[in-house]
Amino acid sequence: MNSNRITLILALGAVLAGFGGWYLTNNYIDQSVTQYKSSIDKGQRLTKIVVASRDLEAGVTINSSSATLRDMPAIYVHKNAIRSNTFDTTIAGKQLLYSLKAGDPILQAHVSLTQFNKFSDLIPEGLRAITIGVDNFSSIAGFLSPGDIIDLLVTIKDGPESRTIPLLIAVKVVATGKNLNNGLPPKEGYNNITLGVTPKDASRIIHAQSVARISIALRTEKDLNSGYNEGIDIKNLIDSKQFVPETQKLDKGFEIIRGGRS
Repeated sequence: MNSNRITLILALGAVLAGFGGWYLTNNYIDQSVTQYKSSIDKGQRLTKIVVASRDLEAGVTINSSSATLRDMPAIYVHKNAIRSNTFDTTIAGKQLLYSLKAGDPILQAHVSLTQFNKFSDLIPEGLRAITIGVDNFSSIAGFLSPGDIIDLLVTIKDGPESRTIPLLIAVKVVATGKNLNNGLPPKEGYNNITLGVTPKDASRIIHAQSVARISIALRTEKDLNSGYNEGIDIKNLIDSKQFVPETQKLDKGFEIIRGGRS
């Protein structure tokens, strides 16, 4: 009797264990299928992103005519793609750094960091843009770039002699030729530079161009405060305080010794 009862209990336990295993397995499969379907649905969900509306060359301004919205499955959307709700605050009004084909997504890395609609947007309030001609010599062998800080020096006639004096110090270069500080690759060569100066300094530069030769000295952005006012002419071109080695100060005469005493 006891043996039959034990057998019955074991059989019932086996049935319950089997049912529990089936239930847990079936529940796990259902959850896995649900999660998989959810991920598929999420990937297939369409997201509106900003793309090129036509073939675009580098330098084109991004606006409603050069960009449009396109639906794309979320699974294929680049993490840095521009959504419709962020267009105005990220890339609108900026210039394209690279050429794109029609339909290509426009990423923030594709555009310049500077936003402007016209050149005057680059001129700080209170300043004026003025362009001066340069050559390979006066442009630091062509190595000047937009954003550089320079000093302007003028060489003028002072009677029969010439004199070189500082005209302006710590002037910012706004453009070199048509090259702007906008992240776009620089165009080949230039023969003029555009500076941002005060109205009075603009007048000084214009007058200096008519009566003197303007030269440029490049300075580092870490040194914007130092200046100099001294003019240079033939009289002080070479510093009169020259270093004389000690060996040249020795007397070249003979020492005469008499009676073992000098």
